[in-house]
Amino acid sequence: MVTANLIQYLNKLEVSGVISQSANNKIQDFLDYNTKSLARIFLIITGCLAVSFISAGIFSIIAHNWDDFPKHVRGTLSVIPSVVALYFYYLATFKHKGSILWSELTSLFLALMIGASIALVSQTYNLNSDLMNFFKVWLILILPLLYLDKASAFVIVYLGLTLPFLQPQISFFGGQMITVENSIYFWIFFLAYIPHLIMHTNLKSSKQGFRAIYLGWLTVIVLIVSFVFAFRGGHLLWAPTLLLGFYLFGKKYFSGNASFMARPYQTAVLFATFLILLNLTSRFISEFIVEVDNLRNIDNWSFDVHFYYWTGLLSLIAVSIYAFKRKSQEPTWNRLIVYLPVLMVFIIVLHYLEDFNIIDLRWLGRLVLNIYILAMSIHALTKGANSRSIAYMLYGLFLAASLMWMRYFDMEISFWLKGLIFMGVGGVFFLVMSIAKDDLETE
Repeated sequence: MVTANLIQYLNKLEVSGVISQSANNKIQDFLDYNTKSLARIFLIITGCLAVSFISAGIFSIIAHNWDDFPKHVRGTLSVIPSVVALYFYYLATFKHKGSILWSELTSLFLALMIGASIALVSQTYNLNSDLMNFFKVWLILILPLLYLDKASAFVIVYLGLTLPFLQPQISFFGGQMITVENSIYFWIFFLAYIPHLIMHTNLKSSKQGFRAIYLGWLTVIVLIVSFVFAFRGGHLLWAPTLLLGFYLFGKKYFSGNASFMARPYQTAVLFATFLILLNLTSRFISEFIVEVDNLRNIDNWSFDVHFYYWTGLLSLIAVSIYAFKRKSQEPTWNRLIVYLPVLMVFIIVLHYLEDFNIIDLRWLGRLVLNIYILAMSIHALTKGANSRSIAYMLYGLFLAASLMWMRYFDMEISFWLKGLIFMGVGGVFFLVMSIAKDDLETE
């Protein structure tokens, strides 16, 4: 309805001579293309939901009174879901070649039915019931689907199946946090997905389509959620490395997208950086994280802790050097993100000064972190005001408000001084609001 009204308005502008006929046609072609793209995305999402419910229904029907069937009947019924799904996948590949809708829906259906068949066969013949082995076999069998028809809808299932390999077992022996050995399988299957991500990212442009945006969000969410247990060491080194790497990748290939939701890497970095720094302002959390990789315990480190720590250090150096060089060429880049590695190294050094009985300056580190977060909020508010971006201004207000509320409850100062400080902060917000109001009224 909105598009139809806009087309009528464009036709009136053409009749009035405001725009030419060729310009009107180009604009209407652009609107028609975007409308069709949104309709296609809606169809794919709706179809994926339908496939998910149908898959659950099939599994429920087959599982009904499962133990009442003879063993040979159960064995036959176990493979029927995959055979049926494989037939539809064949139709999508050869009969409906080029149809994105068929490709996405049949790939998701086949991935789900493969899992159902594996579970039914395992139950029928009393095979090894280890859940991790089940996930390994399932992932191995659906891995080719990433590259056969290059579908991406089922990637959310694929990446979701990698997360169970990160079940934590925490130990404080030697000051180390130890996870299950299966974490290596997370990296094997995750790295096997990376070529699929690269294939669907336009490496020759700074604008990306819906598929690349969707895969970008999945990638950053999985890595951020799994970060603590996916890395066995060097967390304070890997955190700025990943954040800065995401930011560099996003600025190069997604900076042309207009919406912040269409820039998954930059948007995720802004919020993840804030959450990480805010948690590090807690004395308990910051000391625990540093203690996990404290060099005093280097003799007790296992091989994988050594590997993650030193590769994290080398990666941090490489990414930082590249970012500093690009920053000199791109003055609009966010300095607070680019210099994040320097901040992390500064925090680590302050903790080591106390460890070697030199002087306790960890309070200074927490103060700098608070100032850094406040600077991030001011930078976002300033950038939002200059670019008239409501999203950036809300982000800056969210950072400032979250930081101040956190400090309100854990600042160890007298109540009267705390009250004056927060009244002053509230006054600053009123001042910002009044300035913005005056600017709007003068326009």
